[in-house]
Amino acid sequence: ALVADAGLRLTFTRVSLDPTGRILIREPALAPFDQTEPVLKARSAYARLDPWELLSGRLEIAEVRFDGAALTVPAMLSGTGQSEEVIRDLAVTLRTNKTSLILAECAGRIGTASVSLRGSLPLPRLATGGRSGSLAAFMR
Repeated sequence: ALVADAGLRLTFTRVSLDPTGRILIREPALAPFDQTEPVLKARSAYARLDPWELLSGRLEIAEVRFDGAALTVPAMLSGTGQSEEVIRDLAVTLRTNKTSLILAECAGRIGTASVSLRGSLPLPRLATGGRSGSLAAFMR
């Protein structure tokens, strides 16, 4: 629902889920609904959920990791009229705690330059005045 609410379509070749809340998605690709070309592709994506929260109807994502990812500018938006990879060989790991979204790892290549980022962002406050420790809540 989060992907569709953002106007994106998710495709993949295979999904594995285990009882402890770990999900592995092979070859995920995100594309805007109105385009066929993905803007984000990856070799794999991994998420770690709290299975007890999931059983109670709440989606609490503790960690998300992308490996072998690429961000692409669609052909209709690029200067050449062809889709272009802007960032490639991207590895990203996001985690949450009660107050922050933590970028534990972000490394990739932009052209011939290697880039690496780390840091954290405060999570938005909920209407109750507390903070959400959920990646799903942060992405809304």
